[in-house]
Amino acid sequence: METEENIDGACIISPDASTSRITTRSEWYSCIFCKNKTYKKDAKLHKVESEDRIKNILEAARINSDHEIESTVLHENFTENALYHSACITKYLLKTPQKVKAESSYHDTAFVKLISEINSDLMVKHESFMMSILLEKFRFLLPQDYADKYTTYKLQNRLMSYYGDSIVIQPQQGQGKSNIMFSSSISIGDAIKAASQLKSELKIAQLDLEIGSSKNTTSEEQILHTAANILRRDIHSLDLNNDYYPTPSECSLPLSIQSMPPT
Repeated sequence: METEENIDGACIISPDASTSRITTRSEWYSCIFCKNKTYKKDAKLHKVESEDRIKNILEAARINSDHEIESTVLHENFTENALYHSACITKYLLKTPQKVKAESSYHDTAFVKLISEINSDLMVKHESFMMSILLEKFRFLLPQDYADKYTTYKLQNRLMSYYGDSIVIQPQQGQGKSNIMFSSSISIGDAIKAASQLKSELKIAQLDLEIGSSKNTTSEEQILHTAANILRRDIHSLDLNNDYYPTPSECSLPLSIQSMPPT
């Protein structure tokens, strides 16, 4: 709902009277922060002349839930008319809620720990990481009150900001599939292959955990997993003669059946 007010012939329209104030032309001659008015162009008052400055003020207003300053910045005449004192804007931009400061500190500490854990594997060993797993690692490093609020999107942006062109974060085809992060010095194919291997290893580890904690019931998948582990163990224990290679006929099914132990 739009409301309007006529003051000295100046009609200023506000998009929402409940959350923003009506700004008159005379008010543009005061500092938007301290509200100290001067009806002449005082040397201590400066105009907002850059897009970065506007962006910083708007961001600070939203962080501090300052709806008055936010509506002022969004006013159509803001860039042309808004004035501020240097000391006032500096103080305002540095004013951040204690909760936000604490959250930022926790995030910084957790991020440093995460980088120390993955950096060698990522940049030296050229391993790939699924973003879903990195998010779990990062959340584990945060206090519980802050962990659930942190998203994959935030972590991706922070990793890209930290590593720059040294990494690639590649989406996977298919709904619900996690993005993959890998060093830009390896190919996408190698990265996906490494990520698939990692996913397989995690699945095996999960099944090992389930089998270890299971007392009575065992699923078919767990049985197959156990059987595969036994086969893998027996194959590794074989004493193979590297000078001898079986012929195709010796690898045939009938001959293999004869060599199989009785069930």
